Amino acid sequence: AVDNGRKLCDTAFVSRRKDGTHALVQTWSTNINDQFRSDFQISEEENPDPTKFLPQAVSEFQEAMEQLFGPAANSCPVWFCHKQLVSTSPAVVGFSEAVLAHVNERPELMRKL
Repeated sequence: AVDNGRKLCDTAFVSRRKDGTHALVQTWSTNINDQFRSDFQISEEENPDPTKFLPQAVSEFQEAMEQLFGPAANSCPVWFCHKQLVSTSPAVVGFSEAVLAHVNERPELMRKL
């Protein structure tokens, strides 16, 4: 994929792992304010659940931050933030062709999605 003439693989967000696969770091800015602190469970530096925050993903996030901000990024703690949401919307799971066929056969479902 290309973004403004740059290949995404040439950014800090995509990198090649030693095993030949690619890492994709998804990140976004946020305001750390009272509302955020109220909405999220926050653990600073200590990974509270390696099944939710995979150690490989944490390491790749830290590498991306160092590429973006330089070595000083290593002195910033990683915050592990979790917010549990309840959704009453339907979810459709499967391979793309099967999902499209399923939704096309049920136009009322598309309105709910």
